Parts: sequence; C-alpha cells; structure tokens
Amino acid sequence: MSVRINHALKQYLTDALGTPSGRNQLKNDMMGGLMAAVVSLPLALAFGITSGAGPLAGLYSAVFVGFFAAVFGSTKTLISSATAPMTVVMTAILSQYAHNPSLAFTVVILGGVIQIALGQLKIGSYVDYVPFSVVSGFMSAVGMIIIILQIPVLTGYAGSAKGAFNILLSLWEYLRNLHINELLIGMIAFAIACLIPNKLKKIVPSFLWALLLGSLIALISVRMGWIAPVRQIGNIPTAIPMPYWPTFASGLLPFLLKDAITLAVLGSIDALLTSLIANKMTHSHYDADRELTGQGIGNIVSGLFHGLPGAGATINTVINIRSGGRSILSGISCAVILLVVLLGGGSIMEQIPVAVLAGILVKAGIDVMDWSYIRRIHKAPKPEIVIMLTVLCTTLLVDLTTGVAMGMIVAGFISARSMSRQQIANMHILSDAYEEQDLSPEAQALLQKGTGKVVYFHLRGSFTFCAAMEMLRRLSSHQILKYRVVVIDLADVELIDTSIGVIIEDLIIESLEAKKQVCIISRDQDTLGALKKFGVFNKIQDHCVFSDRITGLQAAINMAQCNIAQRT
Repeated sequence: MSVRINHALKQYLTDALGTPSGRNQLKNDMMGGLMAAVVSLPLALAFGITSGAGPLAGLYSAVFVGFFAAVFGSTKTLISSATAPMTVVMTAILSQYAHNPSLAFTVVILGGVIQIALGQLKIGSYVDYVPFSVVSGFMSAVGMIIIILQIPVLTGYAGSAKGAFNILLSLWEYLRNLHINELLIGMIAFAIACLIPNKLKKIVPSFLWALLLGSLIALISVRMGWIAPVRQIGNIPTAIPMPYWPTFASGLLPFLLKDAITLAVLGSIDALLTSLIANKMTHSHYDADRELTGQGIGNIVSGLFHGLPGAGATINTVINIRSGGRSILSGISCAVILLVVLLGGGSIMEQIPVAVLAGILVKAGIDVMDWSYIRRIHKAPKPEIVIMLTVLCTTLLVDLTTGVAMGMIVAGFISARSMSRQQIANMHILSDAYEEQDLSPEAQALLQKGTGKVVYFHLRGSFTFCAAMEMLRRLSSHQILKYRVVVIDLADVELIDTSIGVIIEDLIIESLEAKKQVCIISRDQDTLGALKKFGVFNKIQDHCVFSDRITGLQAAINMAQCNIAQRT
C-alpha cells in the first residue's frame, strides 16, 4: 500500500508543479484544506470538551485521524476528525472508565484495529445494505444527543458529564441552578452561526465566525462588567504530543472489546456514509475496504496520543469540496494546519469560553439531524417510519449501538415479511383442473389429465427462509398426501436456501412414507446440485428426476395411471 501511496503522491506533485492546471489544483487543494481546518478547529475543541476528555483530545483526533485517513484511505476529498456519533459513544466510554481514562483510549486503539480487520475482510461494502430509515433515525438521534449534552454547559453546571437520558431526567436541577451569563454567551454564538450572511460564509465558515465573534463579545462583556465571568477552556499544553502505551486489564478485556466493536462499527458506518456523499459530489469512486483500513490506522494513532476516535466528518468534507479540494493533499494540509495551530496557538485557545463552543455544537447538532426526512415523514411508508422512530427512541433511551441494532432487526423483519409475500405469490399448488398462466398449453393439458390424481407444486424465482412458514401452512391446507403422485417443479427456480430445502425434503419423505410417487423437475443444474449436495434428494431415484417439464408431467400421469391399474 505504501508503494502505491508514494507513487500517487509523486505523480500528483509532478503534475501540480509541472502544468498550469496542476498548479491551480494544488492551490485549490490547499484552500480546501485551509477551509476544512477552519471548520474543524471549533468543532474539534467542542467535541473534546463535550466528551470529557478535554479540548486537546478533539484536536488530536482532527490531526491524527485526519492525516492518516487521508494518506491511507481511498476517498480523496474526505476530511476525517472527531464527529458527533463518535463523540457520543466516547463520552459514554470515558464515563464508564472514569477510574482509569487510559482504558478508554485503549478502546479507541482496539477499535482502530477492528476497523483494519473489517477492511481486510472486505466488510466495507456491506454498509450499502443499511436501510436509509436506519441512517436517518441514527443521525437525528445523534443530533439530538449532541444538543442535550450541551445543557449542563449552557446552564453553568460544573459537575461531570452525564448521559443524554440522565441529563433530561435532571433538567429541572440544571434550570434551577441556571447561570444566565453562560446561557447568554452560548445563545449569542448559536445565533451568529445561524444568522451569519451567506456573503460572509463564503469568506469564513459560520462556525469560525461564531467562535471569533462569540469569544470577542464574551470578552468585552466581562471586561465591561455587563455579565459575570464565564468559564474558559483553560490550560492547553503547546508541547509536541507524546504517545502513551495502551493499558489493559485482564478482567475488563471483554468489556473493552465490546466497546471497541461499537466504536469500530459506528465509525465505519459514519466514515463510509460521508465517503458516499463526497464521491457523489465529485462524481468519483472509492474503495470502501481500503477506506476502513485508513480510518483504522488513524484511530490507532489517535488513541496512542489520547485523542478522540474519529471518522469522516460530513460538514468538514463538504466545505473542503466546495472550496476546491479534490485530492488527498487537502486532507493532509487540513491536519498539518491544525497541528501548527495546536503547537502555536494554545495561549489564544485557552481564552475561548466553553459556552461559545456549546452554542456552536447546538447548531452542529441541528445540522446533523436529518431534516429532509423529518419534514416528509408524514408521507413516508409506515414500515419506514417504524424503523426510523425505533432507532431514534432506542438511541436516546439506551445507546447508539442498541439503537442501530434494533433498527436493523426491525428492518430485517419488515423486509422478510415483504419478501415472504413476494415469494409466496410465486408459489402454486395445483390439485384441480385450472390454468396457471406461466405454463404452456401442453403442460396445462397434462395437468388436467391428472386431476384428482396428481398434485403439482410449482415454485418460481427465489425462495428463502422468509417464505418457509407460509409455505408449510399452504402445503398442509392442500392435503397433498391424498394424491397419488406429487410433482415438485423447480424448473423456474433461481435460488433456494436451506430452510426451503428442508421443507422440500420433508415433503418428499412424508410422500414416500405414505406410499406416494414423487417426481422432481429441475433444469437448473446449480439449484439441483445444491439440493443434492444438501441431501434433499437422497431418497429420490434418478429416473424420477427430470430436466424437462413436459417429460416430467407425462411421467407423473403415467405413474398415476399405473398406480390405478395396480390397485385394480
């Protein structure tokens, strides 16, 4: 991989320095990285404080995840940093390991290792199967949680961070001890982020305007005595960061792995969805598995420096693209710029009011919510609404992992029900003389000859476990064993899974035990071979298996007539 990356960078720099268009793109990439850094700075600081790990943890995430994900990932325009979903999970993890915070960052490292494993196992493409309603509920819940987590900051609460649900339960406590000066500064920052004119946004993103003007207003208001002093970020070391070795506790290893899997899965979904948005905007393609590897490397390095876990940051990425960024140099330059700010701007950042960052995060939380879906939810199909609300409510009341898991389970059941209806519609049991539109006139004529003696079980298309129970009910209701010959026609089947194979096997065994004849029709050698390999046709003799429908039906009629003659 390193050879491929070095070659790509060498080729890019050769083009950038050797042609006018290349030099222009180099300038655009640097501008994209600069503007992304401008957006990343206040959000990284805010996410770090919200998580409980401190502002440096957010900045380290933006620097290390941003740099290594850009170098080793596959989405050229992706800007990676601490994100709202990852911050929400990390807040809970830090609270769980409050007695030893190093364990929480060990979880970040393990999460990165798992992401690399997911990439190497080619799991990345499976994110395409996450239903949109699950993603919508997930993003809206994350936005709401980010907003709720700012309540203690905006009300001046000085205690340790609590989960979103516990904050709502303690809302009266926060309001009863409200510090109006903190709320006022936070709301000013929020208003600036919302109301800044578009012309000014084109010069500097709204979040930086909120950070600069909000901090300036707070400083002037305190100096003039208009409001009481507000809390500031405080001491930020400006030394070169040093890595820490991961800490393990044997008794806690299962819990560490569980939390690491949570970070890895959510981080992968977050990054790949942002990659999808980025590639749609730039009309390009990406390798999902390589992207997971890059994200994993970034999170390992971030965890070693006690930084927050990160993923593809949607807002930062969109700003990068709109500013002209089109290559990995934009992500690299964003990380380098933030590192320079970190090493030289600590004394300035220390004076930023915490309430300003909280106001910025309230705006970010609102932006994260899926308003496009929420506005049209009354028009959405009821099953999708159920899925979306299941994810939203479970995430708010329990946690992100459980919310996504419940959403996928509900979506799976709803999809299975829909698939069952479609599959059952392609199942026909003909026991009387009536036509089936998919059969030729010759086949229908043969079936009419077998009326009362031959039962015809015809499957068409794909059949999975979704249709298993309904298939059993229909087979039982038709009293198949009262007929002399059972014809199982699989000639039009594209796929049969194990559950359906077992039902067919049981039908064959019951028919043979009841002294009935069984004919199998299947022209698809793959389907036939799979069922034979599974042992479904072990009790069927070769002369009862036909590749042609007409031949099979004629044989069934002959068997029925022969059976009658023998009885006579």
